Amino acid sequence: MKLDGVFYLGGLFIGFFLFGSTVDGFWSFWNNSGFAGSLTLPRWLGLPDEVVVFAVVVMALAMFWAGEKVERIFTARRNEARRK
Repeated sequence: MKLDGVFYLGGLFIGFFLFGSTVDGFWSFWNNSGFAGSLTLPRWLGLPDEVVVFAVVVMALAMFWAGEKVERIFTARRNEARRK
């Protein structure tokens, strides 16, 4: 049995228990705080939806590219250390 899975499930059930034990204290806040409207990234930035979607896609692609570069650097260092 995998130990990380045991800890994951343990944390999940502890979280369920803690939430269930404290939910009554949040009832008033959830039901009486009022609706503040929906806040979306385009509305927050004041930009059209298409521009925000394009920017998010470009940022995601840039992060994948950067991740590949970092992975190559660390792989090269690891292989170099193994040769010594």
